[in-house]
Amino acid sequence: MSGPLIQESTRFRARNHLSADVSGETVILHDAEAAYYGLNSTGTLLWRQLKEPKSSGQLVRLVAEEFQLDPGVVEADVVSVLAEMLEAGLIEVVPEGATA
Repeated sequence: MSGPLIQESTRFRARNHLSADVSGETVILHDAEAAYYGLNSTGTLLWRQLKEPKSSGQLVRLVAEEFQLDPGVVEADVVSVLAEMLEAGLIEVVPEGATA
């Protein structure tokens, strides 16, 4: 998958899309694209955390802690999910120095 270079310090936040929890997972409606996305438990954890800007490094550590895994084990998966969410327009990069 080609996508943006995601570094540990790159910060992200969720864009304003409708979402709902369904049986422990999240469903997101991207109304501009007339598409919906389903997130598993890991994606749901990331989505909830991205209500406020977080760096990819912070998200890796949160996922590792939640699932009691080494950060090195989850880093590639977290970066992959972030890249997919970014490409789909579900999240955005927060410019350096921005507060929200």
